[in-house]
Amino acid sequence: MLLKHYSIAAPFFVLGAVYLLFIAYKIMFDKSKKEEDAIERPSFLSGFLFQLINIKSILYFITAMATFILPFKASVSSIILYAAVTIIIGCLGLLLWAAFGSAFKKFFNKYTRSINLIMCLLLIFSAISIFK
Repeated sequence: MLLKHYSIAAPFFVLGAVYLLFIAYKIMFDKSKKEEDAIERPSFLSGFLFQLINIKSILYFITAMATFILPFKASVSSIILYAAVTIIIGCLGLLLWAAFGSAFKKFFNKYTRSINLIMCLLLIFSAISIFK
C-alpha cells in the first residue's frame, strides 16, 4: 500500500511512525511520580476544554454523522436529533472509559513497569507495521 500512494502518503506514514516511536520512548522511560507526590491535579475546566479539541471525539462525531445519519436523513430536525444522540453516546463512552480507568488504577499502579513495557512494545510493533 505504501508504494501505491507513495507521493501523497509517505510523509504521513513516516511522521506517524516517528510519533508512535516517540510515544513508546516516553512511556518506557516514564519517571512518573506517585499520586501523593503530584503537585497539581487537572481541573474540570481543563478536561472539558481538552475534550472539545480531542481529535478522537471530533473524528467519532464526523464518522458517525457521515456514515450513519447524513446518507439516510435529510430533514434538519432529524439531523439535529441524531446529532444529539451521537453526542450522548460519545459522552457515555467517555464515562465508561473513565470508569474502567478508575477500576484498574490499583492494578496499573502495581504493575507500572510491566504495563509500560508491553505498551512500548505494542507501539513499536505498530510503527513497524505501518510500512508493511
